[in-house]
Amino acid sequence: MHDLLNDLAKSVAGPTHFSSRGFESEINESNASSARHASFISSYGIASKRLTVYHRMKRLRSFISLQPRPRKFAMLHLSQSVLGDLLSDLKYLRVLSLSHYCINAIPDCVGKLRHLHYLNLSYTEIERLPESIGGLFNLEALILRGCPYLAGLPQGVEKLINLRYLDIRETQSLQTMPRRIGNLVNLEILPKFIVGTENGRRLKELKHLEQLRGELLISELHKVKDAGDAKDANLHMKRGIDRLIMKWSEPLVDSRKAELEMKVVDFLQPHKDLQDLTISHYSGIEFPFWLGNPSHLNMVSLRLCGCRNVGSLPSLGLLSSLKELHIEGLDAVCSVGSEFYETIEPFPSLTTLEFKDMPFWQDWTHFNGAEDTEVPFPCLQHLMVRNCPLLKGRLPEKIDALVRLDIDSCPLLDASPAVSLSSLRKLYFRGCNEVTFKSLVNMTSLTTLAVENVEGLACFPIGYTSSLTKLEKLEVRRCKNLIHLWQDRDYAQNLACLKSLNVTSCPQFVSFIAGESDKELPSRLEAMKLSDCSNLEKLPNEMHNLASLRSLIVLNCPKLRSFPETGLPASMTSLTVENCQNLQHLPIGTKIGNETSHLRELRIYGCNLLPASPFGKGGLPVTLKELKIHNCRGVKSLAEIVSDSGHQHHVQWLEDVRIFYCEQLGSLPRSLHKLSHLTRLTIFGCAALELEHFPPLPASISEFSLWSCPNVKGGLPPNIETFEVRVCVNMEQHVREWGLHTLVSLQSLWIDGSVGGLGDMVCFPPEGDGNDHDLLPSSLTYLNLSDMRNLESLSSGLPCSLHRLYTRGCPKLRCLPKAGLPSLLKHLSISDCKLLEERCLKHAGNYWHLIKEIPTIYINNDLIS
Repeated sequence: MHDLLNDLAKSVAGPTHFSSRGFESEINESNASSARHASFISSYGIASKRLTVYHRMKRLRSFISLQPRPRKFAMLHLSQSVLGDLLSDLKYLRVLSLSHYCINAIPDCVGKLRHLHYLNLSYTEIERLPESIGGLFNLEALILRGCPYLAGLPQGVEKLINLRYLDIRETQSLQTMPRRIGNLVNLEILPKFIVGTENGRRLKELKHLEQLRGELLISELHKVKDAGDAKDANLHMKRGIDRLIMKWSEPLVDSRKAELEMKVVDFLQPHKDLQDLTISHYSGIEFPFWLGNPSHLNMVSLRLCGCRNVGSLPSLGLLSSLKELHIEGLDAVCSVGSEFYETIEPFPSLTTLEFKDMPFWQDWTHFNGAEDTEVPFPCLQHLMVRNCPLLKGRLPEKIDALVRLDIDSCPLLDASPAVSLSSLRKLYFRGCNEVTFKSLVNMTSLTTLAVENVEGLACFPIGYTSSLTKLEKLEVRRCKNLIHLWQDRDYAQNLACLKSLNVTSCPQFVSFIAGESDKELPSRLEAMKLSDCSNLEKLPNEMHNLASLRSLIVLNCPKLRSFPETGLPASMTSLTVENCQNLQHLPIGTKIGNETSHLRELRIYGCNLLPASPFGKGGLPVTLKELKIHNCRGVKSLAEIVSDSGHQHHVQWLEDVRIFYCEQLGSLPRSLHKLSHLTRLTIFGCAALELEHFPPLPASISEFSLWSCPNVKGGLPPNIETFEVRVCVNMEQHVREWGLHTLVSLQSLWIDGSVGGLGDMVCFPPEGDGNDHDLLPSSLTYLNLSDMRNLESLSSGLPCSLHRLYTRGCPKLRCLPKAGLPSLLKHLSISDCKLLEERCLKHAGNYWHLIKEIPTIYINNDLIS
């Protein structure tokens, strides 16, 4: 790929490069006419005026649009009309990239770019390409990767005789290849070929594509009707293909002809230089003769998936360079024995071996060579055996290099005699029996242990911790018989390196060690999580001695009533308690509430028996930055979150306070203004909260959200950047009196018809008092108006700074400002506003001119521009 791009770059002559991040009003005519290369760093949407300067660059050779910051869910919007106008003027383009743009079609005029060598439309929403693409005779690279809605390629593609790179990866809607793609004899990169039944789309189209290299996926192989097509594909001569995927359809059906598929796969023998091979959902009863042939000296990775009729494995031990072997979904395989190894020194390079979803596999007969020969897997580092419910065989006895072992859902697996795993670092043991688990011994290098759904495991056996001296992470999940973790009295000393402990969904679990709940814990613990332990009543009293503990999470432990009287360690920075319905006290005011505490995050969710003032006299630690209280019905006061002391060391560091559904909360602390670092305050669903006016807030506040608090009546905090107020039906102070225009930092405003007289308003911003343009601040960039049932029109009082405008649930809204919407508007969304929707969609002459320059327009969540 890089070589191809370098070649293309050399073909684009001219030294002048132009880069734009926005409007370029200063560029003069001579600079524009001399430009040969341009990169465009886009914003969320692109209006035609932003591209004006490029229309003057008549001899531009390359135009590459870039994202300022690639983000997973970010899409850049460009309308087809704007794109068509631009391409009509750039007739000498050789390189065009519109990757990651939210466009669903390409204008026909792209076919007039006769000099184009490189066209990148990857990660767009295009559904088709115009037939005019066939006129781009100089095109060498067409990149369509990540176009999920692309349903087909135009027939004109067969005329692109200079095409070398056709990238159609991640195009799941693409179901067919264009006819006679075999005419593109210069093609080097074709990652996917979809077999068809019509002439021109059959497998034999690959015959003359002798330059193919890299990856090739051949899908829909079940559609091959003539095995001769596979022979004509001539794969064994295509030396450049290093990764090959052969894929038949799933699931296997009775109409499939196993004998035909066996002939097809025999003829699809790849070149001996192949490195990576996958055979998927093949219906034959045996694998091809060439699979496992030692002549494949370069093969390093092999996957056999969903081949449900194959009864035995080939002699894969002969592949001397094989490093990764994945075997999955071979339903007919009952035994893996000597045929798998074949030689006395099998699998000399294998590092990863995986068996998955083998429902009838019963016996695993291991290599049985002479005593002085090498073990079967001398280099094996990762072994996985998953979902093999009938497997009764045992694990290999000598896997001395193993560093990771996954055993999952193999309840009959027998590990006797004991398997010594002195090199093992990670063990994941799930859905198997206790006997097998206890047979894995001598794990002196183990750092991660995950145990899940082990039948009969009530406690880790005596002596088990003696070899776990390097264990750092322990997870125990869904062990329904687990009562304690350890029986060893000296387990804390043995587990001196343990940093993370997680016990989840163990309903009988009551303590860490049998009979001694107050026994000391591993001293280096940094994180502990206890979740869904329905019988856990208390935590160890010695927890306060864990000087390294940073995070404690306790979830869904309904019998837990309190934290230890000795408190929690001052080293903790994060505490989360959720759905502990009988919890009556928080560990505030003890160790965690003194001046040495380092707590920064406190999250309390769904603890309904907490007292009315949950933080007690000790208040909160001064280091706290984030406080979240959700669904705590007993909480009535939060006065303790702000100290009334005048001493400097009591100044609070809280930055983020969020209060959700505390139904009895009646007031906010009067001294909120003392929280001099508070930037975000969110109050949601507090029905009993009654405020005539908000208490003074600190100057640091930048985001304030008030939702579903019907008894709040008025007031507005200053110095905010984001303000949301919704479903507060008693907030009757008129919006004119809020002083929004004085909020010079306000950027985002979300309001609805329940507040400030907005429900009665016919025009917004209101007209007629001579101060309309001052209602909203000039800093506003985001405005969301919802459920304003009487609103009929938007006025010219909308600030010029506005970038994004949303209207929802305004059934009478029919008029936009006569002078047009703000010139900087980039995104307009209209939803559940039937009258306005009809005007925008049907009366283009009257309304389209008001919105046509907006790059992104959504009507009822449908993108129309």
